[in-house]
Amino acid sequence: MIGAMAVANAVPFSFSNISNNSGQAAQVASQFTVDVSLRNGRALFWFSNTGPIASSLTDIYIDDGPNGSSSDMLQNGIYALVDRDDSYNGLPRNNGVDFSRYATPANLPEGNTLNPRFETTGCLSADSDSPTSPNGINPGEWLGVVINLISGRGLPDLLGALESGVVRVGLHVQSIGPNGQSDSFVTGPSPGVPDSSTTAMLLGVALLGLEGLRRRIAR
Repeated sequence: MIGAMAVANAVPFSFSNISNNSGQAAQVASQFTVDVSLRNGRALFWFSNTGPIASSLTDIYIDDGPNGSSSDMLQNGIYALVDRDDSYNGLPRNNGVDFSRYATPANLPEGNTLNPRFETTGCLSADSDSPTSPNGINPGEWLGVVINLISGRGLPDLLGALESGVVRVGLHVQSIGPNGQSDSFVTGPSPGVPDSSTTAMLLGVALLGLEGLRRRIAR
């Protein structure tokens, strides 16, 4: 509740999965949101994990569009984090979350499968400190990321860019479900990742095609 109160009047954005390693990615995507608002003249990205599926958001990435383009919205670096150790402008801390700037790896895992491919802008990334999953954003927890807007840009510009997919936010989530697997997620239009049943069906069709080709060659 405190996390939600901190971002009153913010605009929420949802996530779509770009992988399905866990077999639960589509369900997990629905429990993550980022609420975007203006706080003391700066953009505030407020990440929440509402649960109930066990999961830990451990890496955050922002793709601000092509480097140096006229569509850029954000300055190239995180101004402040709101977690266990740090706060900003009266926002509540979360004792279970501990993040640092500059995520490792530097780019969103499996982000290169998107079209256009996801490319983290400069220093616009952060990840949880060791131990990684316990210090990530687990169910019921939140994290704030504060970034300066480029001069001349306002919140409506940023919101429009997020809605259109010009600016994208990527997440890497670990420790999903009982098997503790990981998946990646992104804001913007759904990338259309097939679920496991669709993948199996496509594989079956491909195998049947290969078998038919083998029989024709054998004749």
